[in-house]
Parts: sequence; C-alpha cells; structure tokens
Amino acid sequence: MKRTDLIAVVCLALVFWLQIQGMIPTDVEPAAAPSAELQALVAPVTAALDAKGGPTVAAFYRQFAESVGRDKSILTNTGQFREFHRRAAMLMFKDGPLAGKYPDVDTAISKAIADHIGLDNVPIDSDKRKQIVDVLNDISWAAGEAK
Repeated sequence: MKRTDLIAVVCLALVFWLQIQGMIPTDVEPAAAPSAELQALVAPVTAALDAKGGPTVAAFYRQFAESVGRDKSILTNTGQFREFHRRAAMLMFKDGPLAGKYPDVDTAISKAIADHIGLDNVPIDSDKRKQIVDVLNDISWAAGEAK
C-alpha cells in the first residue's frame, strides 16, 4: 500500500471512529433520493437494515461519498476504490455496535457498487468519480430509508 493510501485510510478511519464514539453526529444531511432505477439498485440495502442501524450506515456512506468526491489524486482507479471501501468499512463496523447485526448489508452494498460502477479495474476520471460518488450517496439514501 502506498503511503498516500495509508494516510487516507487512517484519516477516514479517525473520522468514522469519532462517529462511532458519538463525537460526530449521525444526523448528517440525507442524500437526495436517487432515480427510480437507482432506488431499485440499492433497495436491498434498505431491506438489510432497520431504524437502529440505518442512520449510522447512512452517515458513513454520506461522509464517504463526500471524501471520495473531494479526492483528486489518492484514488486513481476503481481497484483502489474497492480496496479503500473494503478497509474503511472494516474499520467502521468491525467490533463496533453494528458488528454482526446486519449480515446481509455488506453483500447488498457490494453488489450495488459493483452493479453501478462495474467490476473492471479502470482509471477514475471525473465521470467515473461522479459514478462512484452517486452510488455511495444512493447507498446512504437507502440506509436512511430503513425502518
């Protein structure tokens, strides 16, 4: 792992650790509702959560989307994004209050991301970055819809 990747993961982990500790509110501004097509893509995320877990997952993915949207040099291809997402999610949820409570949410989120941005490792240009940010915001919206 490159030094810049490690720094990004550590910074993101710190934000999410503070969130878990209650130092960062989970009532971040919700993402806008996606199109009907994208709502169908992320519907399994809503189904995999409930009203207790949904807000935390929604806040995580909303902040994650903002971080990825601001980045212009750390994540240069979709393979790096996938690895960054995997590690950030592990840091956020492993051994935390949501650990083991929502066994289907990981699969639902991974599938939504793969279905939206594809499985090929391609460079992240501005269009691909927008695609990634959009799906992360859609996941945030879906998590916020959990009842």
